[in-house]
Amino acid sequence: MTASRTRIATALLVRDGRALLVHRRPSRLAYPDCWGLPGGHVEPGELPQQAVSRECLEELGIQIQAPRRTPMTVADRNLEMHTFLVTSWKSEPFNATPEEHDDLRWFSPGELAALTLAHPESLPDILDAIQIASDHVALPKDALDDGLGNRGAAPQGEDLVGEGDDRQRIFIEGFDRGRRKA
Repeated sequence: MTASRTRIATALLVRDGRALLVHRRPSRLAYPDCWGLPGGHVEPGELPQQAVSRECLEELGIQIQAPRRTPMTVADRNLEMHTFLVTSWKSEPFNATPEEHDDLRWFSPGELAALTLAHPESLPDILDAIQIASDHVALPKDALDDGLGNRGAAPQGEDLVGEGDDRQRIFIEGFDRGRRKA
């Protein structure tokens, strides 16, 4: 019997070519004193898109609109990561959970490499998503799914676990920006 993986939903908010990251307090047990994407656990009975919407409201005080699944690589094989690219929301993000995060900030792509990231292996995927958001790349309509089974709203992702490098890969079916699909 295999242990179940922890389901996580995160949001990559992009505005004006910059990504919003939160800094986890040094006292946090998981990934202390690191920068990462806002988000958290997917609750039992909750879909990842519902979780990311709830987490953004709880952590940032915003209501996200039209979250789109986006690829995200994480090396921790105990995590089942669901990341959503978000380019539209209501209200201005603020740190609504100071007990979890001690800072939140907008970063340009060139600034991200210097950060201590919770998942540094995800940097290429973050940079790709920022570029996609900045270019307003139109995704194929038949590859879109809002995460609730409704076609035509947001990319549908798949989870693949790499054999040799223990990396999880979530990708948008039919949309790999020229990358190897694991």
